Amino acid sequence: MELTLLNFSKRINSTKKPTAEQLAAGKVFQNLTLKQLTNIDNPNLLLAGAKENDYKYNYAYVKEWDRYYHIKTSDLRHEDIYTARLELDDLATFKDDILSTSAYIVYASTGFNRWIRDDRVPLVIKDSEILTAYSNPIVGGASLFDASSDETVILSCQSKGSYPGGGGLTHWIMSESDISRITGCVYDAQGIWDSLQKQFGDAMGAIVSVIRLPINANAITSDGPYIFYLSDYQPVDAQGNPYSFKIVSNSHISASGDVSLPVSYTDFRFTEPYTQCKISLPFIGVTDISISDFAPTGQVNYKIDIDVLTGSIIYTLYNTGLARPVASFSGQCGNNIPIVSSQIQNAASIVSGFVGGAASLGMSLLSGNPIPAVVGGIGSIANAFYASNQKTNSVIGSYSGGRSEFANTAVRLISQKFQTANEPSNLTDFEGRPVCKVDALTNYTGFVKTQGFSIDIAANSDVIKSINSKLDAGIYIE
Repeated sequence: MELTLLNFSKRINSTKKPTAEQLAAGKVFQNLTLKQLTNIDNPNLLLAGAKENDYKYNYAYVKEWDRYYHIKTSDLRHEDIYTARLELDDLATFKDDILSTSAYIVYASTGFNRWIRDDRVPLVIKDSEILTAYSNPIVGGASLFDASSDETVILSCQSKGSYPGGGGLTHWIMSESDISRITGCVYDAQGIWDSLQKQFGDAMGAIVSVIRLPINANAITSDGPYIFYLSDYQPVDAQGNPYSFKIVSNSHISASGDVSLPVSYTDFRFTEPYTQCKISLPFIGVTDISISDFAPTGQVNYKIDIDVLTGSIIYTLYNTGLARPVASFSGQCGNNIPIVSSQIQNAASIVSGFVGGAASLGMSLLSGNPIPAVVGGIGSIANAFYASNQKTNSVIGSYSGGRSEFANTAVRLISQKFQTANEPSNLTDFEGRPVCKVDALTNYTGFVKTQGFSIDIAANSDVIKSINSKLDAGIYIE
């Protein structure tokens, strides 16, 4: 029997074993004969002819048994007698059998799946940092939400005129200052003729809705400008010039963009290095998103759809360009503006105070429609005028929906990064990263941890149990 003693450095939970060169450099005892029975897994050796330094060896190999041993204790006795108690290095001895075994691998320092999240590393909350990324959607070369202080207004009303939609419901694009001037014309009864024209031209009943949109008016598809009408009534400015505005030709606005994820792939958890990520959407607010939904491309793609006639807005978030929708959010970006007819009572009194029945019989509006005879004269006209305004125009609209605090704000990602207690890259070789699949161990090097490992070898049950428990605790394949 041949025994080789050597000094060999290795981790206890490692499959590493001496190379042929290292064995050749060791001290070899040949032609040894067993004098009595011994356990080959944990033999006790008594050798004659040992030298003074032989007790310094820490590793042994028995060629005939093809087994490697750790030398647990050794003594050099008198007359060159050397004693040593050996313990089987089962991971080195059965290395080939271990590598050829397939098992469920939980963690490994190589061959891991970078898309599986790993939360084993403690986080240091006090060292967290907030990262943000911005994206401003562009429509027609201008920022969609880059609205001026004088916000865009869509006034929908019955209008006559020579333009698309003329004679029906028309949607005019104005500013807030424009709407103030228009409504001022309607409710400012400076003269009886103008007042009656508004009444019988149904100017005050023509307005259907007024929507304020904190978006860029240039983003709205439009035609014109055209002369503005409220039903048959044509408001004019102080110099008598008619107002002209553009009209909505397509009520749908669509915009798209993307925001890059501030993801650091040096983080131990790899795909979700941030404990949380939120997205701020103008007119919607802030909502949580899962970074793993967008990690493959590293960016959040979004599409915005707005109906300018109602102020409704829909965001759709995508992964991989605009190919796969991940989430959608809806809300209101427009506000119904209340128009209060503060001048109605005054206008009615002006009409009531008009004297001269002959005038009422001969009056006609610019539209050419004669005023019918009214029993009771001008007083009845005033009553009809007042009732009409109470019915349709005392208040149009109300404040509701999203407000403009989100205007002039881009789509924004808000990510909170928590630092780890140790540099993540330092931990890979010691704890591995998630694998979570069945595979042969021969495909891995370095740290490997299994679950339910079971090896089939020609060894006693204690050795088999020892190997199985070590694999489930984690070993180093070297």
